[in-house]
Amino acid sequence: MNYIKTVCLLLILLSFSVVITASDTATEFFPTTEGSFWVYVDQEGNEFTRTSTEQKNIAGEVFHTFSYEPVIEDWEKYNYLLHPFMYQIDTEWIRFYVANEIESAIKSKLKKRLDEIAAELRQKYTDQLPAGISLDVDYTIEPTAQDTLYFLPSTLNNKEKWIVTQVSVRIQILMNVKGTEINIPEANKSLSLTMKLSETGERIGKESVKTAAGTFEDCLKIEYRTKTTSSKNAVSDIQQGLTDEQPKDKITTLWLAPNVGIVKLMSSIADSEAVETVELKSYKIESPETVNLDN
Repeated sequence: MNYIKTVCLLLILLSFSVVITASDTATEFFPTTEGSFWVYVDQEGNEFTRTSTEQKNIAGEVFHTFSYEPVIEDWEKYNYLLHPFMYQIDTEWIRFYVANEIESAIKSKLKKRLDEIAAELRQKYTDQLPAGISLDVDYTIEPTAQDTLYFLPSTLNNKEKWIVTQVSVRIQILMNVKGTEINIPEANKSLSLTMKLSETGERIGKESVKTAAGTFEDCLKIEYRTKTTSSKNAVSDIQQGLTDEQPKDKITTLWLAPNVGIVKLMSSIADSEAVETVELKSYKIESPETVNLDN
């Protein structure tokens, strides 16, 4: 009889533990109340403020929105994990709708280097051509991002992994010789590189985190890993120039505090010692009751 009682007690305790784990939902780590704001600062002292703004009802579905100050203009520095404009929370996921922003950021980051490659190609081959003949070089960047970014499952389990987003990018360099009637085969006029980026998320566990806004206990620790693969039809130094533009594998760690949200981000790139950090400096979380009274 005592054995049966002990087993029953263990089962009850185990059930209670499962309930506690199951109640550890993403919504408590991602407040959505309108009027709440968070001030973040990076390792260089740059600050930005994220504010929870009005809800939107689109085709019968509820979406939440953020605004940012200063307004995002430099897409090279855009971070889709920190800067979603519209998102949605339901019983399965916290979803970010950032496909257009990701595509704009990729174009911005690649454009500067491709301008340099195009200029180098013009100079290199024009110097080798007879007088009056020149090389015209142009390029296209065609990123395609997954419509929905799966930021976080609504119900969390340790060591749970999921696909966050996938992006494909096609870079094509087009070359045309001017000033001659020589017919150049089309295959020799185009150099291309196709990249595929796949990001996975994983819940690592919980820990305390110290930031400029204070120390936060029981923070959810999430690790995002981006893996890049590529295929190309270019050769020699041009091939190398394109390959150098391939984004390196990246690891980003986020900490989210209960009833506060994101409190810290650390990001590093393979083969680089540079580490990007962003942490919470100050914040204010509005209560739903206060907002309802104001309305």
